[in-house]
Amino acid sequence: MDIKSFVKIVKSFSVSPDDVLYERGVLTAEIQDQILELQFRERAGNLYCVEGSSIMSAGEWICRRIARMDSLARRLLDSIPEDPLLIPVAASYIDVIQRAPNGRPKATNDALACLSQLLNDLPSGMTNVVYLTSDAGEGKTCLIEGLARAQAQAYIERRTEWLLLPVSLGGRPFIRLDDVVTGALLNRFRFPYYYYESVIELMRMDVLVLGLDGFEEMFVEKDTGEAVSSIGNLVSRLDSKARLLVAARTAYYDHKDLRSQAKLFGSLGQADVSFSEMRLQRWTQEQFLQLANRTDGVTESGVQQLYDTVSSRLGMDHPLLTRAVLARRLIDEYVRSEDRSDLLNRLSKFSSERYFDEFVTSLLEREVMEKWIDRSGEVAKPLLNPDQHHEILEEIAEEMWLAGVDAIRSELVEVATELVVAERLVLGAEIVAQARRRITQHALLKSVAGTSLLSFDHEDFRSFYVGRRIAKLLLSGKPLGAKTFLQAGVVPDLAVRVATCELVASTVQMSEIITTLSAIAGSTTVGSFGSLNAGSLALSLVERKAPDATIEIKGLHFTTDALSGVVLSGVDFVDCVFERTSINRSRFSGVAFHGCEFVQLDLPEGTKVGAGIRVYADSVPQAVVVCPNDDAQSEQRHYCPEQIVRALKSGGMVVEQGQTTIEATVKVVNEDDEELLLVDRAIRSFLRATYVVEHVFRVRLGTGWPLFESSVLPALVDAGVFEEVHYSGSGRQRRYRLAVGLEKIDSARVYSKGDFQTFLRSFE
Repeated sequence: MDIKSFVKIVKSFSVSPDDVLYERGVLTAEIQDQILELQFRERAGNLYCVEGSSIMSAGEWICRRIARMDSLARRLLDSIPEDPLLIPVAASYIDVIQRAPNGRPKATNDALACLSQLLNDLPSGMTNVVYLTSDAGEGKTCLIEGLARAQAQAYIERRTEWLLLPVSLGGRPFIRLDDVVTGALLNRFRFPYYYYESVIELMRMDVLVLGLDGFEEMFVEKDTGEAVSSIGNLVSRLDSKARLLVAARTAYYDHKDLRSQAKLFGSLGQADVSFSEMRLQRWTQEQFLQLANRTDGVTESGVQQLYDTVSSRLGMDHPLLTRAVLARRLIDEYVRSEDRSDLLNRLSKFSSERYFDEFVTSLLEREVMEKWIDRSGEVAKPLLNPDQHHEILEEIAEEMWLAGVDAIRSELVEVATELVVAERLVLGAEIVAQARRRITQHALLKSVAGTSLLSFDHEDFRSFYVGRRIAKLLLSGKPLGAKTFLQAGVVPDLAVRVATCELVASTVQMSEIITTLSAIAGSTTVGSFGSLNAGSLALSLVERKAPDATIEIKGLHFTTDALSGVVLSGVDFVDCVFERTSINRSRFSGVAFHGCEFVQLDLPEGTKVGAGIRVYADSVPQAVVVCPNDDAQSEQRHYCPEQIVRALKSGGMVVEQGQTTIEATVKVVNEDDEELLLVDRAIRSFLRATYVVEHVFRVRLGTGWPLFESSVLPALVDAGVFEEVHYSGSGRQRRYRLAVGLEKIDSARVYSKGDFQTFLRSFE
């Protein structure tokens, strides 16, 4: 570190740059109401700070003196409670492309230890973004906070030089990242000493790692790009330094459509960035039993009986057994239950479709019978019944949902409770007063540490009540209320399933609900939250309709992979828009597409997974159909219309032009040039790193490397698609970056219709 860099970092901690003055080898600064005066010495090329009789290296002085990282470590330990029930969870991880060019995942049985090691071992000279991915409720937050505690303890004991700062984004897409980060420091950790610029400088010094938890909508929102630009701007400001941990459900480079990554990629500028991923695996019986063995009041035979009861009824892969948060609540309910045989009997009657409703209701029944007791009369009795608890919690969930937050002030919770009990349930003043006093201690709610805010005990409980409220709004005959609700954000998958169960159980015809959803989508912007949520709900509904009926879905917009893993029978999609989607693990019967738009369709090669689908010519994907093999490196990409039709037919689909079926044999079909197929595979290397050395191309292209090296690579450089940049590592290698945007490359690939020379001419 030189003096110029040192002064820049110190200024980031000051109220005003004018508070820091450097003249004639002496630095004077006012930082956090302290007047500091420093002199400098250089030894063996290293900069040292002399303050009074104390001498420290420049980096150590910043960390200990003005960044107060020892204090931050203690605040992390105080604010993040130790979790004695944190169970080692299995995971798979993909290392950075420099060490794992082929992108094949490796396995680990201890995700926490592996993630710590992965962050420690990341290469220098670039910004390293590590994605921590899994479905909701599978332990991302617990893992981040567990690692933050472990690093804080190690920092205090001088066993590490960096801290992990967890920042919860709550899945909110419209955010100012600087506000969220500084807000977390001040509100959660009670640490008011950093500005956002201070955080950036500490990250560049590689002594602070941000753990962004809940960055979901960067992969789904389309119109504003707020979330994408937030992370892109952050990475671009790190000057090809630092480490960043991002917890989400999907790593961005998992999306095969180049346009899905173009906005984020474009926001990175000239930054040298490398991406890696760790994906958490769902719990098995081993983790479930480990958790039980760490829980007081459970015998080994008892928990085995609990596991056997649930698995025999709902299956071993059921969320109650495989998702950490639900497994914890299940075991907790078992421990607290006075009559465990009665609990097991109720669990054995759970339906696989409504299990979450039944599970939450069982939690409320204990709350009703043990805690919420009205003792104002001669005989003690429950203050409210479970349905009335549901009503209150729905109202609280709606307040959070419409505000776009996962926690609200306790006073607002009390007001919402009073409103429901007094006006909607029409109960007496004494009951209203008791409900208002008790709501902040509800079993499904929890206090946010160090604040007056309340949140649901887990996001799944909020999602459950969001789903119930959506169903009520759709059944109320007031589409305006449903539209407002659906426009507020991306409805979680659990909320969609809960709403679907409520809607199917109602007496309203499914066709009427679909019509309402189409009207909502038609009155919103294409690709907006309202449009996408309406599509998700409609698709979930038709999966549960009677197989002998046919229903029409018109004018809806469907999210990425909407058709993956579904079972559809008797559905006509008319004038619908589909984001990139696979139909892997799906079953279709009597499904037709009229006037639909597909951004991209993925077909597993060598199977008839599309059997039961009829595609009219005005719905044939215009851009690309991907037919991946087991080896993703050898996937085939089709852009030529004739190739697309042939690929659809080979997947079992019937493709029609009006009333005439297009013949399966297309006489003139030009295969993609071999050079262009190599280009496809080479381009995908840049989705895991913004700069790629030729060794990576050599490994990823295999036997295609000689042709790529001799003719394809020089042609791409001459056309301005690739640009050679300086390589400063060991050995002799060439290093490249993309000189044009991904959207332009994708458009050129479509225009080329499989011809390499046509592809190159697009860049003239």
